[in-house]
Amino acid sequence: MFQFNELAENALRRIVALERDSREGRFKVGRGLLSDSGNYFDSTLYGFFIPFVIFNLMQRKLTMFDLKLDPFFNHQYLLIKLLYHTFSHDIRLANIKPKINNYDPNLIIEQDPNYKQQGIFIGIVDNLANEFIVKDGENLRIMTFGEFSKHCSDSSKFMSFEAISKIFKDFHPATHSVLWRILMVQAYIYRIILIDYDKHYKK
Repeated sequence: MFQFNELAENALRRIVALERDSREGRFKVGRGLLSDSGNYFDSTLYGFFIPFVIFNLMQRKLTMFDLKLDPFFNHQYLLIKLLYHTFSHDIRLANIKPKINNYDPNLIIEQDPNYKQQGIFIGIVDNLANEFIVKDGENLRIMTFGEFSKHCSDSSKFMSFEAISKIFKDFHPATHSVLWRILMVQAYIYRIILIDYDKHYKK
């Protein structure tokens, strides 16, 4: 849980930075900071997705009995589980008022942002999380950023992460309004998790 909260703080900071850079005009529509190459792009993908990998490991190791022993950890786990499903709720979030009209990820029209995939199916989220898990002997650990960067530089290996790289390519809130809503929901969940965690350990 400590590791998750450290990573959650980093993810929240990156979302806030994207909002600030967009508002201050530091990146333009179609030429965003999140191009499909470079260290900033790689570190953003890693920072946004690595907290999800922690949840994947939690699911493997925790039982309902473990969670019921401590209401605080059970509450944190449920919030993280909610976070884990955000990427797969693109259509649901697009329909929240004010509705983003005509969003249909099943129709791919490159010139129209409403017809670009801006979410990830939950099954693919599971597969992506598994790609970030490395087996060291009998132990499972999270892939380091250095290891992820090596995968990104190898086109054959990077295919494993294509689902997340594709939706963030040339990201801008103006053209990726559904994905931006997903990130906003994630930001609020991260804040709740971090505030609750901080309050718990200040008692």
